Parts: sequence; C-alpha cells; structure tokens
Amino acid sequence: MQQLQNTSEMRRCAKAVLETVLEVLVAIREKTARRHKGPSLVHMRAMGVLHKRPGANLSMLAGQLALTLSATSRLVDCLVNQGLVQRSIPAGNRRTVSLKLAPAGRRALQGLMRETQVELAQSLQSLKPRQRRELCRSLDLLHAVIEAPSPTARRAAPSR
Repeated sequence: MQQLQNTSEMRRCAKAVLETVLEVLVAIREKTARRHKGPSLVHMRAMGVLHKRPGANLSMLAGQLALTLSATSRLVDCLVNQGLVQRSIPAGNRRTVSLKLAPAGRRALQGLMRETQVELAQSLQSLKPRQRRELCRSLDLLHAVIEAPSPTARRAAPSR
C-alpha cells in the first residue's frame, strides 16, 4: 500500500512540475514576444541547447526540441543565415554536420537571459525572503534530479 501511495504522490508531483514548467515557459514567451524583436522562443531554445551541447548534430537538436528533422533543418538554416549558429563538418565523418553557437548567437542568448532574469526577479519580489530561499532550494533539487542519470541508464551503464 505504501508503494502505491508513493507512486501516486510521485505522479502528482511530476504533474505539478510539468504544469509549472509549461506555465513558466508560456509566461516567458509572452513577455519576450511583447518586448523583444530578436530571435523567437524556438530559436532561443535551439540556441540554448547548442550552448549546453556545442557540436550537437541535427538529430540530437531535433530530439531536444521535439521537432522533426526537416523542421529542425529549416530552423538551423534560419539561424545560420542570421549569423547566430555555425555549421561544420567534423574531420573523419563527412556524413554529419556539427552545430555550435556563433559569437553573435552567444551574445543574443546571453542578452535574452539577462533580460528574462530581470523580469523574473521583478516577479519574485512579491515573495518573502524565506519563500525565495525555499523556491531556490526546490529548484536546485529539481535541477539535480533532472540532470542525474535515470535509474535505467545507471543500470545499463557498463561497470568499470
């Protein structure tokens, strides 16, 4: 019975995380769309992925963005034409294309991150200091859980 309660609690928690993340993304999208004439949110998401994973190929980027390969290819074409992303062919593997942020892409992403942080900080002013600390601790915990390898991946990893 305890395991069922834990499973139900985990599902409720997972649902709350997903709903909150989606609401935050929508709010950020709405705020950036009103004031920012630069790259769209999907462009910024792609640039964010390439910031964290320089050298990613098209398939990996498509998977991270949950887009088709053709949609991702058009997106990358647009980012390359704007000078925000660079394509290169890695030595020894001419079948794949490596993607990375161009200096202009890095600057655009950093600028949007700064602007968004300022707006989010203004929104967080309504919280008491203790509530902000709690929120930061919870987000740190969520980040650690999300970044940690899944139990399935840990079991499948070769032992050393």
